[in-house]
Amino acid sequence: MFLTSADAETAFYTAIEDKDINAMIDVWLDSEHVICIHPMGTCLRGRQEVMRSWQHIFGNESSLRFNLRDIDRQISGKLAVHILHERIQPVSDLGRLAIIATTNAYKRTESGWKMILHHASVSPDTVEKQKEPESEPAVRVLH
Repeated sequence: MFLTSADAETAFYTAIEDKDINAMIDVWLDSEHVICIHPMGTCLRGRQEVMRSWQHIFGNESSLRFNLRDIDRQISGKLAVHILHERIQPVSDLGRLAIIATTNAYKRTESGWKMILHHASVSPDTVEKQKEPESEPAVRVLH
């Protein structure tokens, strides 16, 4: 059970880094109304379609390391919306960097906070930031 939306978000990114489909299933609300849009991808609707996409990603992608920045969390009642930037590096090529503008939404349920939306889009800063040295401290680095 995730006691806060931040706990659910931590579990979400840990599931991606660990390529753990069962952990990913635990994060998402069991509903046909959940939505996931991967960078440059189509809108996936419903838990089954969303989980199928994560299973495909976990089977085909190299391991990824996430560094989350610029996190803005808005929580009102049973809804939490997190706006952030994902700085993603493949573990096999730490020289590459993608910056992804992301919106994650969570719903508070009787069994804790659950993800209902993940919308990720390639940021125009991706190319520019790759050329700049690391200047600001990380908000949170997983693993």
